Amino acid sequence: MSVDSLIERMEFVFPESPIPEMTLLQAQLCDRALGREISDAEWDATGQLDRCISWKGVASATLIKCDAALSHITEDGFVYYIPAYMRLALRQLVDSVDLQWEAYGSTISHLTGTSNYNLGRYKRFTDTQIDVVTAFLQRVRTAGGFEGKMAAEGLAKYWETPEARRRTIIHLA
Repeated sequence: MSVDSLIERMEFVFPESPIPEMTLLQAQLCDRALGREISDAEWDATGQLDRCISWKGVASATLIKCDAALSHITEDGFVYYIPAYMRLALRQLVDSVDLQWEAYGSTISHLTGTSNYNLGRYKRFTDTQIDVVTAFLQRVRTAGGFEGKMAAEGLAKYWETPEARRRTIIHLA
């Protein structure tokens, strides 16, 4: 699958709405404020900056600026915004520009970790979204380098296994 086809597929299977309660800029604020409390006013003001911007409309500069957001965002927010990061990473692979960019490696890292925290996020993907994530990681694997090795490990340990499509059942007492 070509990069353009993969991006087109990504834009089809990841919906633009609803925008999650925690926005990308709010998730990044969580990282910047690790040593302090965030006031309600600061939280609300930050959210208003990107509350109406769908993942398809997030500028590349914002994604680069929000390189730590994926670590702090909610599960719903992760599934919502990850295609924006994948799309930018694919474009950078094609253009061979600055693959040392922090958010590039961060995108791959967030899709290849196998901690319970990461797996909980992955279980939120639909089957068609799993297909797109898998195709994305296969493309990164083919590109090689450190991130290619991470992608290969993530594919082998999770995305290309039956576990990727096994749904988690939660029993409430």
